[in-house]
Amino acid sequence: DAEEPPHELVTYLEKNSITFVTARNSMLPKMASGYAGHLTPAASARLFLAEILEKFPVDRFLYLDGDVEIVRSLSSLAKINLPQDYIAAAEEYGPLLKMNDSRSVTKWQKRLQGLGMPEGASYFNSGVILAHMQSWAKISNDAQAFLVENTPACIYFDQCALNAVCYNRRLILSPKWNLQAPLFRLNVETDIKPNIVHFTG
Repeated sequence: DAEEPPHELVTYLEKNSITFVTARNSMLPKMASGYAGHLTPAASARLFLAEILEKFPVDRFLYLDGDVEIVRSLSSLAKINLPQDYIAAAEEYGPLLKMNDSRSVTKWQKRLQGLGMPEGASYFNSGVILAHMQSWAKISNDAQAFLVENTPACIYFDQCALNAVCYNRRLILSPKWNLQAPLFRLNVETDIKPNIVHFTG
């Protein structure tokens, strides 16, 4: 709350027609204080984009985690035909690549069931999300309520909550839009030619 962005950053952003908006800690929920490890309360800020950006005429937005690098153009992603009540996000690959036996598969399936997700539902990574702001206001409110009421089941915090409320209203993005670190070990970058690289873990 006490820090202002460096003058050099402000100058650069203004020069490139980028608006810098500060999200104050007071906007974030008390539930965020329960975050552990490397996650800070700011990790939940995506759930409050509708409030943070309420003074700006934003119709559609692309949310990006802080640990991503854009390596190619985003223009074709911006043109995706996205239904109003849907979001677009890529699969979460970390848990999938760790499933080397039936026990780990069963454990993961139980975790998804604990989120109220039906058998066969897929789980997405929330580090790159394309959404309509009007829809996001409802989705994020639903996710906040789910997180508060089902905190023990949300092992990945608001990502779990978002999956719980969006598993049946999501367009699955190619991993080229969210190439996560676990995939690096498979040496797939040359084939996938990612536009966004995500340094998870």
